Amino acid sequence: MASSLIDSELFKDQYSTKEMRAVFSERAQIQSWLDCWVALAKAEAKNGVIPESVAKEIAEKAHAEDIDMDYVREGFKKTSHPLMPQIRAFIQLCSPEAGGYIHWGATTQDITNTGTILQLRNAQDILEKQMEIY
Repeated sequence: MASSLIDSELFKDQYSTKEMRAVFSERAQIQSWLDCWVALAKAEAKNGVIPESVAKEIAEKAHAEDIDMDYVREGFKKTSHPLMPQIRAFIQLCSPEAGGYIHWGATTQDITNTGTILQLRNAQDILEKQMEIY
């Protein structure tokens, strides 16, 4: 059973689009958090806080499709924490050195809020394209 009109198989295209639903999908949310960690690592490397090689590896490994979603879901059930299971899943994709720097110096709110803004920016791009049509 759908929890909202947007989730409804019957009404979803009346109130949203496939493209917009993709922007706010779980996979897109996961990717937005990964993108935040990449930006954080690059900024920290640029300022000498972490090694350049670590930032490069974090960027190379930050693909939502490689995150074990079953592991993340199980971890969330155990911790009720929005990021820790994903951080642990991401760490598993990286070398021990790079994994130790994921989320270095950030708070959960830093990552979740910035990730949401990235999703909203993607939604804005879609809306602006739609407005050009009309």
